[in-house]
This record gives sequence, C-alpha cells and structure tokens, in this order.
Amino acid sequence: MQHARVFTISSGAWPRPVELDATHRPGIRWELIGFTERIVRESPQRVRHAWRSTRQPWPSGKWVISLSPAALPKSGAAVDLPLALAIHLAHRRKTTNLWAMGELHFDGRVLPVPGIPALVSVALAQGAARILLPLASQAEVGDHPKIRYVGTLEEAFAQLDFWEDADVPETVLKRTRALEPRKLPSSAFTIWDSFQENPKLQWAALVAVHGGHHAFFWANPKFPWPNWVAAVQHLYLGRLEAAKAPVRDCPTRLITSIMPSLGSTPGLMDPFTNEVTQANGGILAIGRWLEQDPRIEDRLAAVLERGTALLGRGQDHWAVPARFQLVLASAPCACGPIVSCICSNHQLRAWKQKIRKPFLERLDLGLDEQKSGEFSALSWPQALAQLEQGEKIWTQRFVQSSEERWTNRQVPVHRLLELFHANKETLAWFEKEQATARWMGSRMAQILRVARSLADLQGIATLEIQHMKQAVQLNTAFTT
Repeated sequence: MQHARVFTISSGAWPRPVELDATHRPGIRWELIGFTERIVRESPQRVRHAWRSTRQPWPSGKWVISLSPAALPKSGAAVDLPLALAIHLAHRRKTTNLWAMGELHFDGRVLPVPGIPALVSVALAQGAARILLPLASQAEVGDHPKIRYVGTLEEAFAQLDFWEDADVPETVLKRTRALEPRKLPSSAFTIWDSFQENPKLQWAALVAVHGGHHAFFWANPKFPWPNWVAAVQHLYLGRLEAAKAPVRDCPTRLITSIMPSLGSTPGLMDPFTNEVTQANGGILAIGRWLEQDPRIEDRLAAVLERGTALLGRGQDHWAVPARFQLVLASAPCACGPIVSCICSNHQLRAWKQKIRKPFLERLDLGLDEQKSGEFSALSWPQALAQLEQGEKIWTQRFVQSSEERWTNRQVPVHRLLELFHANKETLAWFEKEQATARWMGSRMAQILRVARSLADLQGIATLEIQHMKQAVQLNTAFTT
C-alpha cells in the first residue's frame, strides 16, 4: 500500500498545523475524510485536471485522503498543492517532512492563497525540512534556504524529485528564473532606490510619514507594496534620528489575511484586536484588502475613530491603545491573483466601488502604479532633508496658531482653509477642476491635507497650484 504525508495549515482565525495523508488502495472513487467544506471537497477534481498539464501519468486506483485533526474545520483551496504533492510522493514511494500551500488552476499554475506567511512561521517552528510555495508569494515571504517557489505543478514535482538546484532539469530552472521577481532589499538605501523609476511612490512615502496619512494601493501581485511599507518605516526612523530624538520602535504588522470575530473569548484576544494593538505606534499594512471579510471595514473604522481597541465582552471590557498608520493594498480587479485580467469595464467599476464611501474618507492617499511627471526622484539623504524641512514648517504653523499640534491628517475640516493658507488662485483652480472631475469634489478635504504636506516638505508656507496638482496625482486610485 502506497502512503505519503504532507503538512499544511488551516485557514481561519488561528492557523493550526494540518496533516494531509494520501493512501492508495484498489478501487475507483475518491474518499476525502476530515471535516471539510465544499471548496475542499472539490480539491481532488482540481488536482486531477492540473495533473494533466504535467507529463506524468495519473496513478490509477482509489485514493483515500485524510485531513487531521478531524475536529478542525478545513476551508479554502489551500490544500490543492499539498494533495497533489502527497499523491506524487506516494506514487514514487518517497517520504519527507514537506510543508506546502497553494491553489491549483486547471492549466497547472500554482496560485497564491491567504495565510502563506503564517504557514512559513508555523512550518519553521515545527522543524520543516522543505517548504513549497506559489511563486507569486515570493515578494511577500522572501527567501529562505528551506523554501522553494514554484509557478506550475510540473515545477513542484521537479523540485521534489531534485531538491538541489544542481540536479533540477535546466528547462525547469530557466522557466522558474524567468518568473522570479527581484529579491527584497534589506537596507533602507536599497529599498528607497528601488523606487527611483517611480518618484510618485517616493513622494507618497514622504507625505505619509510627514502628515500621518493613511494610504491605499491598487497593486497587482507583482508590485512590491511591502517594500513601500518598509520605506515608510525607515523614513519614520530616519526622521527621529535626524531630529536627535530618542529612536523608539516602529512596529510594522504586514498581513494578507485577517479574520475579525464578533467578540473575544475570555482569556484570549481575537485576531483582529491582536493585530491592531500590536501595531500601536507603528504601521498596520493589510494586503488583498477587497478579498477580506467585510466586517473588518466597520471594526477598523471604529478603531481609527477612537484610537483604541476594546477587549472583553459586555460590561467587562477595557480599552487598549491602537493608534497606527494604515496602509491597504488590493489588486485592481477581481482576477488579480491570476495576473491576466479578463474583467469588463463594468466589472472593474463594481470592484472599485466595493470600498464604501464612509471608509474611503478616512484615507488620504490613493496610489496606483501609473507614473506621473509632477514628481522628481530623490536620493535617501535628500528624502531625510525634505522631512527635516517639512518638520520646521509644520512646527512654525502650529506655534503661530497656538493650537494643539495635530498632524495634517488630524486637522478638522472646518479649520483646513484657516490653517493651511491656500491662496485665491489655488482655490479657483481647484473649483474649476472639480467641474470636470466630480470625484475631486468629494475628496476636497483629503486633497487639501495632502497638498499641505507636500508644501511643508518643499519648505513653502502657502499652498500653490503645483501642490494641488501633485495632491491630485496622489489620489488617482480613487477615480472610477
């Protein structure tokens, strides 16, 4: 009897290790055991169709698939790749401490799924010997000696048969290297230099750090938006160092899947509250935003409004500080993870409108990957100098007005024109532009706040037309 075991994790609030056992027996029909939902029960069909893309014959007979622990609910398509690998290992009569996660397309592609960073941390803690992940998740997870990234099921089989690069067939190596994204840079200088070709992203990071603005990205899976979050973090620390202030920790929570629970269990903290409280004083970055649970939007809006998160139930609860800078990223269409878009214009508009307007008004920056001629590239020393210059203008403005030292994002709407010093020509230009772009009218406050931050960074006390134009360019992701 042929048997093999591959490890993965459960998707949900608390990821737990799952053992996937594949056993070959005489017969015809499949047998799937282990408290599975419908998507998981459809996994054998996806595996069989994806197997046809490889040059290996399908092992005939009956396969009994067991997912344990049996009492743990299993959902999602993350077990597709582990199931295919388990059948491959059982057919070859091989055993290995292998962890894997990924969805299979009918043409053999391995697609990313939520929870891959959690699998890496759990697998390494459990002493995994090998980890196979979708190629599209490399920018999110990074490189590790025990991790291999594969783009197709055929490449996954080749990696299992020849784990060392020297033994992998050259055809597979060429195809894999052609699809591999650049390695994530590790230092502040190299991260900043990676955005030299798109200065708009550099200035967006400067504006976010100076004004405390929340940001939103339309980013396809190949876009390294975690690099942009790292650039914001390094700028924040660089600003403190330049000001000779005590450099404190800037916690950064970079997640792609978060499940909100309606209430926390006594003695425990639900995943949403855990993330927002650990991001206090730092950055909370959430990827694949429009694919998250819709309840997150309401709970996150409440946390942004109060600056605290509530723990406990009913009258027995207490507030925990949760003030952070929010960065959201999402694919520009529903088929973003598949990379090749087939959406119509109507579907694209419907996808963008999934973000509700009340929540949108809490986000000042809306970024896309389109380049803009309104901005010029900056080196790392120049970026720190711009921040220092902006700090002086910001401090002088609030000293003169004898007001609380708000960030530009925190200034109330009824005080914007009074504190931001916009001249008449600038306001006249803005009113003229609103007539042709209605979306600008609904975002007037956000554009003014971003324009004020841009003027601060350039050392100018009065808002000018050029600052408004640049602020509009940093909000084009919200156009429909």
